[in-house]
Amino acid sequence: MNTLINLRAGRSYGISLVRFQLLIATLIQYSQCNANTPTINLKEPMLDKEYSKFGDPTFGLDGGVIEIKSEPKNQTNDYYPWAVFVKALKHCQDPHDFIWNQCNGVLISYRHVLVAAHCMIWNMTKVSECVGIAESDLLTGNKFVQSDELIIRYGTNDMNSGSGISASKISVPELYVDSTEFEPRRFDIAIIRLKYRIDRKIHDVTPICLTTEFNAWGDQITTHTFGWQIKDFFPKFSFRDNLLKVVQQQIPSSDYCDRIFTQYGFDSDPQLFLCTRASTHHKMRFEGSMQFEKNGHFYLAGMPTLQLLKDENEMRDAKFADVHTKMSSYCGFISAATRSEVNCLVGEYNGSSLLAECGRRT
Repeated sequence: MNTLINLRAGRSYGISLVRFQLLIATLIQYSQCNANTPTINLKEPMLDKEYSKFGDPTFGLDGGVIEIKSEPKNQTNDYYPWAVFVKALKHCQDPHDFIWNQCNGVLISYRHVLVAAHCMIWNMTKVSECVGIAESDLLTGNKFVQSDELIIRYGTNDMNSGSGISASKISVPELYVDSTEFEPRRFDIAIIRLKYRIDRKIHDVTPICLTTEFNAWGDQITTHTFGWQIKDFFPKFSFRDNLLKVVQQQIPSSDYCDRIFTQYGFDSDPQLFLCTRASTHHKMRFEGSMQFEKNGHFYLAGMPTLQLLKDENEMRDAKFADVHTKMSSYCGFISAATRSEVNCLVGEYNGSSLLAECGRRT
C-alpha cells in the first residue's frame, strides 16, 4: 500500500494581495509542468483478447536521470532481485517543504517496473496544502504522479541503500478510477518505463516472470508476499528497520474470492482478483508483489489493492484480509503499455522465450 507524508503538516494559508499574486504564479507554473494522466484506452471487460486493435499507448513526460551511488546489498535468503522501492517527491511552494509517496514494485524487464496504480496518485488534500491552493478545481493535473517526480531503488533489500534510477514514462489504464470507497479497485496496475536499461550483471537484478497460466496453477498455491516494515522516520528519507520482509500465504481454491465478494457485496468481478486467508499489514507497512515459485522460477501472481480489515487486532485473528489484483488478467495491458517489450509467457519459462532469464533468485 502507499503512504503519503507531509513533513510540515498543519500550515495555514491566508488571503492577501501578495498571496494572490503567489497563487497566480503558482497556477501558471503548475499548468506548464503538470500533464494529465497517461492513459491507455481499455474497454471493460476486454483485458486479454482485443489489444491488437488499439493504437500505441500514450505515456507521460520524460524525467531527468538521477544517479545514486550503489551500496552493498543485504544478500539474504529472502533477497528477491526483482523487488524495487518506488518513491515520488513533490516540492511545495515553500522551498523547504515537500510531500512524498512510496510503495513497492517489481521489475518485469530491465527497463520496466510494475506497480499498483493507486501508488501513482497523490493525496489531493496534501497537494493543496503543499502548493497553497485551496480550490480543488484549480488543481487539475496535480492528481497523478509525474515521471519526473519518481525515483526507483533496486538491487537491494535495504530501502536506504542500493542504486536509484528515474522514470521516463508512466502508463495507467484509462478505466482505473481511484476511490476511497471500500471496494476492490479495478485496473489497479501501472507500468513505469525507466530512464535507461538496468545492467543485470552490475546490479545483480532479474525481472520476475509473467504467465497467463495462473488460473491453471492457482488452486492451493503458496505465495511469497514481500514488503518493508517501517517503525520510525528519520531525516533525509532514512528509516530504521528498513529491510525487506517476506510473508508466505496460501491462495485458496478459485471460488474463494467469489465467497468473499458475495459476503461484502462487492460488484467487481472476483475472477480479476486474488484473495488471501491472512493479512500481511501488521507485519509490513509497504506491501509488494505476491509471487509464487514453480520449478525454480518465480512468477508474479498479484499486487495489493485492498485490505479488508483495518484494525490490527482484527487482522491477526482474521481468516481472510487482503485482496490483490490478479496479474494474469492484465497480460494484454502489460504488452500494450510496453509496446510488446514485455509479454506474459504461455505456460512456464522454457529458457528460450526471453533474452534474459526471468524469476531466478541466483
